[in-house]
Amino acid sequence: MRKLTVLLALTLAIILAISFFLLRGFEKVKERRATDLNFCGDGVCSKSENKFNCCIDCGCDEDEYCNINNMRCYPHIHGLTKDRVASILIPYLKRYNISYTNITWFGITKVKGKMARLVLVANGKYARLYAVFANGNIMRLVG
Repeated sequence: MRKLTVLLALTLAIILAISFFLLRGFEKVKERRATDLNFCGDGVCSKSENKFNCCIDCGCDEDEYCNINNMRCYPHIHGLTKDRVASILIPYLKRYNISYTNITWFGITKVKGKMARLVLVANGKYARLYAVFANGNIMRLVG
């Protein structure tokens, strides 16, 4: 019970921190819009922006992802599409009798130097964050 309470508190803290930074970022965007400047990250795909220099505003094609470090679209890394990751993760969860009511898919990022898709698996009792690698390996990060 104590672990569950700690896990829920940690999850809530993470959600609050993310919300705080997102809201703070939106406030800065509103301030900049007031000055009527076009810039990457203002939520408007202007004439000078495209998927190669400001994917956060202009978006990417369906088979691409937006790298927020350089604001460019890149093809999904082979083996890390949602379908491929699901075909790795679901059997893993069944094999270890891990029940779930919700799976939330997150983006692709580096974990211990290798690219992986982050996936949050939850039921009414816990939430676990997994990193699923293209080679089929799975690493439990939180929970």
